Amino acid sequence: MKKRTIVSGLLVLCLAGSLAWAKRVEDFVEMRIEQAAICSGLKKVEGITVPKDPGTFFSTRVRKLVSYIRFRHVMKRHTLQWKWYTPSDKLYVQSSEIDVVPTGKYHDFVTGAHEIVIRGETAMLSPGGWRVVIFRDGTMVKTLRFTLSSREGGAE
Repeated sequence: MKKRTIVSGLLVLCLAGSLAWAKRVEDFVEMRIEQAAICSGLKKVEGITVPKDPGTFFSTRVRKLVSYIRFRHVMKRHTLQWKWYTPSDKLYVQSSEIDVVPTGKYHDFVTGAHEIVIRGETAMLSPGGWRVVIFRDGTMVKTLRFTLSSREGGAE
């Protein structure tokens, strides 16, 4: 009986130590933005979604544009939202809040993306300096700026 009590006590200490260690990891390894970009699309490289043709200058003839973001060390559930602003600083479109990591478990990285159609839409008629503001849990975390131009030279 005494042996079982000692083993149970050690197990409780180990579990408590594991929980304390997990808390310390969360305290020291902060979630951070690893990459953010405006691009013409997304592609898979070795099983990871990455931006295709990232840049800051795009033709108004491009089919669509994608705002991409990659976070490292994601330890809990979050929401992401994108707001796209025209050259006249008017809200063009916004995404709904999107749940990220709904399991609530640790992930080495998490990617998110939102796209808008350019060709054939009002955006095609609005050349100039645009911006996309990305929010995590309702707080702005990144602003990306890009130019739409009717001149040649941007991504098609």
